[in-house]
Amino acid sequence: MSNIIRYISLENFKSFEFLGKISLSESSVIIGPNNSGKTTVLQALSLWNQGIKNWYQEKKHLKIPKNDGVGVNRLLITQVPVKEVKYFWNNVKTKQGKDNIEIKITVGLIFKEEEVECTLILKYYNSEVVYMYPAKETIEKEGLLEYAASLDVKILYPMSGITNQEFLLQKGAIDTYIGQGKTSEILVNLCYKIHENSSTDWQKVVQLMDNLFDVQLQNPQFIEANGTLELKYNTPKIKGKSSGLDISLSGRGQQEMLLLITYLLANKKSILLLDEPDAHLELLRQRQVFALLKHLAEENQNQIVIATHSEVISNEAQNNLTLIVGGDIIDLTHNPAGQVRAFIKQYGIEHFYKAKLKKSVIYIEGSTDIDMLYAFAKKINHVSQAILEGSFYYFYTQDIEEKEDELEKNLARIAADNYEQKQIHRHHFDIMKNAVSDLKGLAIFDSDGKERNDEVEKKQDFSIVYWKRYELENYFITPNVVFDYIRNNTNNEQILANFEPIWNLFVLENLFNNRQQAFENYEKLEPSLKEYQFEQLLINKKASSFLAQYFDVLAQKTNTTILLRKGSFYKLIHFLNAENIEQEITEKLNLIQQYLG
Repeated sequence: MSNIIRYISLENFKSFEFLGKISLSESSVIIGPNNSGKTTVLQALSLWNQGIKNWYQEKKHLKIPKNDGVGVNRLLITQVPVKEVKYFWNNVKTKQGKDNIEIKITVGLIFKEEEVECTLILKYYNSEVVYMYPAKETIEKEGLLEYAASLDVKILYPMSGITNQEFLLQKGAIDTYIGQGKTSEILVNLCYKIHENSSTDWQKVVQLMDNLFDVQLQNPQFIEANGTLELKYNTPKIKGKSSGLDISLSGRGQQEMLLLITYLLANKKSILLLDEPDAHLELLRQRQVFALLKHLAEENQNQIVIATHSEVISNEAQNNLTLIVGGDIIDLTHNPAGQVRAFIKQYGIEHFYKAKLKKSVIYIEGSTDIDMLYAFAKKINHVSQAILEGSFYYFYTQDIEEKEDELEKNLARIAADNYEQKQIHRHHFDIMKNAVSDLKGLAIFDSDGKERNDEVEKKQDFSIVYWKRYELENYFITPNVVFDYIRNNTNNEQILANFEPIWNLFVLENLFNNRQQAFENYEKLEPSLKEYQFEQLLINKKASSFLAQYFDVLAQKTNTTILLRKGSFYKLIHFLNAENIEQEITEKLNLIQQYLG
């Protein structure tokens, strides 16, 4: 089978007000984040096929068919079930004022050696019935509808449901169960159908399952006494010791693979729409399933369209790979130099979704930077407070600071998609900008004690700025702030009696290198000069590491738990005098408002 369906586009169908052309080939893969519309595309193809078939069956006897609709009850649309017809419409909106809103499903077909459009239109009638008819141009193309109606499009959802007993079902019932997502309840029926129709195909199923899982399938049996079907299998461990295990006792991955193999063999020369065929399969099996599907599709003249989250399958898909994100289509097969494809492999699909949704991204070094920036904004009542306390798109360029709670740490890592390479932000933004043309980006990084120049672009699409001090913590870690925090956050007598002497000794050792006279001179300074002197001593040092070590020492010497960990240093900002906060903090918050607001 040459690739019969070349593309599909949608108007007003489910989650799409408009979806441009998705190119399709003999084996096509559609990827995207959750709720991006991957399954919707498959359902649209299935609905298009049923609508064309229904209309042609009723109108083919007419010499000049009119493009009036054929009413179809929603209960007969077994492969795309909905509770009410209105749920086919984008935003459940079937009218614009008094006018009906039409759903248009346009499919590009190879017909008489040329590419032509075949469009199905849907009109709302009532909650139970939808009218379907081809577009005028489609009807006028001689022979096109007869050809389109001859195509068989089949959709298969992932293995789901639990059953240990299947009754013998007719074809219509099997399609209904598939549409309802009850695929586990038709598995043995598919096996029985293949066994009865072709011994050659059944032996192929048996051989493939033996090769893949080292199991030997027995022939499926019809139990006349109760009208049920039975399928058993053996493994090397039980062979000869048992009559076999029921297929319902096998692993979910094994059942999923059997479902896919039997479904392809039961629907030769058809267009197969496979929704997450990798579900329940571990990485090796995901690679195997794509190779197997391609092989069986070529052998049995199938065209296959796969919707998946699997990075393994998307990496294997060489001929046709499409990303749907934010209602837009990105062709990853023909993308220049494969940049977007490589990007997704490294970072994940969800970045495109976030970029499309938010239109801006901030690059920072870790999760604590966000906490500190928000604490500063709150302290001085800066307008950026609303942004920093809400949902925005951020990218961590270094490891997240350690958190006490292991679960919290792991969740933060997953949510932030952090990477250790600090310079990767430029590459990340440039690739994202290619896909989201109006994207803006801001990077705020530590200077790490080095002189660094800000990179502010004239177009203000992407700018990189640095803290003039070593890091953000250097702007609020002072003796007075630390002391106020301790006094307000513990009643432990040991800590309260010793935190200041321990601090002084720690400062002597780490900032004055045990130079006693220099430290005594520092201690004699008036408070404002003393605070300034401390900031200068710390200015080219990593303040967060300095303070973390102090709280470790304090805990050891007082035999207590650590009072404040690195990931919570933002809490100290509450004890700052707002009037003493550096102007540079306000400048950086202004940039956040400018780029993310």
